[in-house]
Amino acid sequence: MKSINTKYWADYNEDTSIQGSPAKFSEKSTNFEDTFTIAIWDWNMEAEEGNTIEDTQIEEIKELANEFFNEEKWISVNVIHAMICQGC
Repeated sequence: MKSINTKYWADYNEDTSIQGSPAKFSEKSTNFEDTFTIAIWDWNMEAEEGNTIEDTQIEEIKELANEFFNEEKWISVNVIHAMICQGC
């Protein structure tokens, strides 16, 4: 099993977009399942056609996000969105 660089991913918790409320998706959550579901739903709702994520990709991202969560004991939509962007 590879070791995850949690500092790398935690740095993505700051919302650098100029859309919406800067803190909207940076809340550190201890509820992995709900936060992951919100992140995937939001991504797919906002994605342009052809850029949604599907089952295989979702499982890969979930595995990485779960590793992060197990180490840090929190997760955020921003962190999960960064993982999606980088095509994990």
